[in-house]
Amino acid sequence: MKKIILFILFTFAFSTSFSYETTTSKNISLSPQELNSNDSAIEKTVENFFDPEIKTGKNYFKTYIQLDYDTLSQTVKDAADSLIDVADNYGFYLLKNTKHEISSINYTSSSTAIVEIIVTSPDIKDYLNKNKTTISTSMLKKIEARTGKSITQVAKERATNKEYTQIIDISSSEAMLELYTEGVKNFKNTTTQTKKFNVEQINGNWDIKGDIYSM
Repeated sequence: MKKIILFILFTFAFSTSFSYETTTSKNISLSPQELNSNDSAIEKTVENFFDPEIKTGKNYFKTYIQLDYDTLSQTVKDAADSLIDVADNYGFYLLKNTKHEISSINYTSSSTAIVEIIVTSPDIKDYLNKNKTTISTSMLKKIEARTGKSITQVAKERATNKEYTQIIDISSSEAMLELYTEGVKNFKNTTTQTKKFNVEQINGNWDIKGDIYSM
């Protein structure tokens, strides 16, 4: 009797571990073995994407600030390092408080797919609305501390000082992310949405075309 119960439990667990739907677009031919292998690899990619321990700050800086880190002055590099740390911190708390579940995988070619994921994450809209004025206050303090000049002086000189423009961009993003971080650390409610991510297989590895900052 115990063996029968264990067998049933094992069968149930196995059958529900892949609870999402897998489909292929018209004229796409993948064998059951290829589908199973791809599904497993995509699952792993999704798990890594939502792993709080994965550092994402450098990617944030490269994608959204769009500055070549290696060409920056030391003053701007220090500001960039601070922003990267804040981005890592935001990513950690966001993903720590986010739940996800794959609902479907649709293969659009042998090496591309659209993954639909049900994401339950902190709802911080009210928090941001109540505290949005702190962004400008924090940004101004950072700019003045990093330049050693008043914001009025910085505004006058930014047209001829590339470093000031870079510091302004970095400081504004950092102030915004700090507020977002406080929001996802102290959230009261959650929101559930279905997100679609494009994934692509490159050199045998599946990669998500997107990042947590655009969710």
